[in-house]
Amino acid sequence: MHFYEKEILRIKQIYCGKKEVKKAEQHIKHYLKHGWWEEHSWAIDVSIASYAIPLVKALRKRALGYPPGLTPRKWDKILGEIIWSLEQVAYELETKEAKFIFRFWHKHCKCSLVKEGDIYRHVSKWDNPENRKKYNALDKAHAKKVQSGLDLFFKYFKYLWD
Repeated sequence: MHFYEKEILRIKQIYCGKKEVKKAEQHIKHYLKHGWWEEHSWAIDVSIASYAIPLVKALRKRALGYPPGLTPRKWDKILGEIIWSLEQVAYELETKEAKFIFRFWHKHCKCSLVKEGDIYRHVSKWDNPENRKKYNALDKAHAKKVQSGLDLFFKYFKYLWD
């Protein structure tokens, strides 16, 4: 019995609905035909970054060589920036930096309810130009740093080998 047949049987035992089983069968058939899970095409940037992170980390750990014109120390720093950016893409809101920006948004920009007499009304903290300016600056700085690492990934793509 092949792994996909076992997977279909397992899914049939878990779910009694025909839709789930049929969908699982379709996913497995897609994987067998194309060699990749269909879900990975829904966010290709995340899929590529997730796949590349452990590879670039292993390359950095081995550190057997480096591109011409760079020192081992500079190459290590570049690989670190590449890894950081790939992690930001792969893990989006799970990273420390993204969580900080998200918390800032909820604290300073989100709507709140204000009671006026017997009624409540929504007041957006986003209307405060200072809050909007701070959030945009944080978001732009983060996006710029991520893009910088991705630019390095592209620039040194042909040197990602030992």
